Order: sequence, then C-alpha cells, then structure tokens
Amino acid sequence: MRASIIAASLAALTIATTAAADHHKEMANAPSASELTGAWTDGDGTLNLMPGGHFAAVYGDRFVIGMGTYEVSDGEITVTDRDGFNPCGDPATYAYELGDNEVTFTVVGEDTCEGRKEVVDGKTWTKAQMPDMDS
Repeated sequence: MRASIIAASLAALTIATTAAADHHKEMANAPSASELTGAWTDGDGTLNLMPGGHFAAVYGDRFVIGMGTYEVSDGEITVTDRDGFNPCGDPATYAYELGDNEVTFTVVGEDTCEGRKEVVDGKTWTKAQMPDMDS
C-alpha cells in the first residue's frame, strides 16, 4: 500500500513538472512585454503596443485606424493588420531605434501596405504620458 502511494505521488510530481516545463516553453515563445510595450504618439495619433502581441492604432483620440498583432525580435518589429480602416493583412517588418522616450521605425525590405508605410516608416514616435486619473 505504501509503495503504491509513493508511486502515485512520484507520478503526480512528474506530471506537474512536465506541465510546468511545457508552460515555460509556451511563455518563452509568446510575444513578451518589451521595451516597445505602451502607447506612442506622433502628434496626430497613438500607437498602442499591448502586452501579448496586440496593437491598436488610433487617429486623434477616438478613430481606430488599425488593429492587429505584432512580434518583436532582435531589434525588429513585425506587424500584421487584422482589422481597422483599411487592413492590409500582409505583415511588414520594421527595424526600430530607441532613444530617450522616443522610437523611430524604418521599414526592412518592403511594406506592401502604403497607408501603414506612410504613417510608420521613418517616423519618430514619443512615449505617451498616461493621464492623471485623480485630477
């Protein structure tokens, strides 16, 4: 009886360890909150790069012009429009250069979405300040 309790405990521990290792692998491959995560503005609109690899681009303070997914790797961000004013669907990769509270994006290769390229390529975005909700 004691041997079967020990065997069952070891089996449960093995299963829990395997599940934890699998979860760790999934998290390592998932887009992570990076130095780009947050809200960025170019003065006309805001690019919201959310944790988990989703983005929303807003013109002014209300008009959503694009939503989709992004991945960050080795100083580059790859974006894919999924919804919005004129979603392209084709992914595009941009190199980014971070400065003090600023980021500049430069297209790598080609971006077939002219609207996105016009808004992003070569533009400098400033980290948006969160509004004071207590005022």
